[in-house]
Amino acid sequence: MRRPGLDTGLCFLLASGLLLVLARVFGDDFVAALLPVFRWELELLDDHYRILFLGLTSQGADSVVRLDVTLARPVIAGARVIVPDPRGIATVTTLAGHVLQPAILMLAGLVAWPVRQLHEYHARVATGAVMLTLLLLVDVPFVLLAEIWSMFVEPHASWSYSPLIAWSAFLQSGGRLALALALSVFVVIAGQRFADVPKGLFARGAKLCGFS
Repeated sequence: MRRPGLDTGLCFLLASGLLLVLARVFGDDFVAALLPVFRWELELLDDHYRILFLGLTSQGADSVVRLDVTLARPVIAGARVIVPDPRGIATVTTLAGHVLQPAILMLAGLVAWPVRQLHEYHARVATGAVMLTLLLLVDVPFVLLAEIWSMFVEPHASWSYSPLIAWSAFLQSGGRLALALALSVFVVIAGQRFADVPKGLFARGAKLCGFS
């Protein structure tokens, strides 16, 4: 007897395994392709810093995204004004795997969840691409910016609450994986709804034409 839940679980494990293998081989290339977008986003989010370097480097056995910045203009931290100093360079890193983990989890969920009809996959792919892009944009760039903020500003204004630091802490304590799962569920539901739209339009058209 077939067990849909068991089949879905096995498909999820198989998809995860395949994606992990692909990430092992092509993961650095995937992350490197996103770096220009991350750079643009960081410059858009906060122009207090000038990016000196943003790229992939090795840290022991790990591949990391490294960001080097210096102050581009003064920053007010509490009652203190921090002025730019060309000798002052801040370096922060985050694992390249932090880009890959939510992508793998989300894609595995989308592949494993069964579809009722083939064109539901088309809707799922389109919606999934948008949601995955949003997920990547609110993750690593914000984590890097939070680390920079904590180095420049937090020592002089440790009493203040920072939504940026709180968001980074949420992501790094499992939040990015929770978001990936939640978005997988959303994409599956959205794919089912979008797949039903043509069928509903066809039924209404047939009714208007007197065929039903």
